[in-house]
Amino acid sequence: MATINWRRVLVGGLVAGVVVGLVWLPVLAILRTDIGAALQSLGLSIDPVSRLALYGVIAIPAAGIVAVWMYAAIRPRYGPGPRTAVIAAFATWFITLLVDAGWASLGVVSFRLFVIAKATDVAALILGTLAGARLYREPLRSEGAV
Repeated sequence: MATINWRRVLVGGLVAGVVVGLVWLPVLAILRTDIGAALQSLGLSIDPVSRLALYGVIAIPAAGIVAVWMYAAIRPRYGPGPRTAVIAAFATWFITLLVDAGWASLGVVSFRLFVIAKATDVAALILGTLAGARLYREPLRSEGAV
């Protein structure tokens, strides 16, 4: 059984996170008003962009790392390559979909905002995971094995 190359997961995941962040930044700017309205409905009067940017510094790289980790985990079964990276991206996206759907079902965010966010998420995760997976290689016997 192959071991996971954790160094490559980390590096590929951080690259994936950068790509996801670059896709999300313009969307965040466009949705600023909608996100602000959702926050106001909760009685919060904070700047959504600065708070989400702060959150994104942690969450976006973490999502990239999880997506590349998922790629590394399923790669022995599905084989290396873009198809497997897209499957890993969808698996990661599906987990976030379940969490975000909970907020949408409670009315914290509008259905419109939810759909736009999740469509952006899936596109960003696919692009990011494709980029990060290109950097992933199985470990040599002495490299990265834990």
